Amino acid sequence: PLTLVINNDGTVVPPSGTDIRYWTNTTDYYTFLAYAPMDKVSVTAGTNGENPTIGYVHTNQVDVLCAEPHICRQKGNGTVDLKLEHKLARLTVKARAAYGNFDFHIKSIVITGKFNTEGKLPLAAPTAWTDLKSAEGTQYSFSTVATDALPKPATNGGSIDYKDYSGTVTNGTTTTHGNNYIMMIPVPASQHAAKLKVVYSTSYMAGDRKIESIDYEKEFSITSDFGMGKAYALALDFAQAADNAIN
Repeated sequence: PLTLVINNDGTVVPPSGTDIRYWTNTTDYYTFLAYAPMDKVSVTAGTNGENPTIGYVHTNQVDVLCAEPHICRQKGNGTVDLKLEHKLARLTVKARAAYGNFDFHIKSIVITGKFNTEGKLPLAAPTAWTDLKSAEGTQYSFSTVATDALPKPATNGGSIDYKDYSGTVTNGTTTTHGNNYIMMIPVPASQHAAKLKVVYSTSYMAGDRKIESIDYEKEFSITSDFGMGKAYALALDFAQAADNAIN
């Protein structure tokens, strides 16, 4: 096991390497806590005997996990089963096109809203985030390649899988973190008022000539909550229609 040590002065010594501890006697009580990833969240000791909390900043873009604690266990209580559970919401965008002559090329996908930028989770009761900080205009973007056409059925009435985007995160200035799902601190729709904006173009072949359109821009309101431990996919269906409808 890895042991998180709380000193008498309240400072925290994070675990490192393999740290083996033994029961000193049958009357001592121990509390077992578990979280991950160890090196991507901060740990703060509690006061007046309270258990520690972990802190998360959304630009880290990691999947935070915690286990329900085992409090005041004694030697002989049996196995300590620490089951890690996801504590953030996961988000991606998927897109595909209907059968037809036009190809669709996504230039950018951006989600903007009032999202939580950082928060804390008490390890003794990791069921709700506390000390939340949020910011208007917090932005998440997804990596796109404009030259890639969206998948569409080969025949009318055929089916096709969505192209799954996973992306980068931006806050003020753009910071790239690689191709990952976007991880966010849970937030209800009534608070985030989020919008998804997609910029795209179309093209079609006229003989051996490729005809390309100007860039189009469409924006949608996101009405979904982003709940703890939930995974979400915003699915865009591009229609072969004169008004460039996206469902």
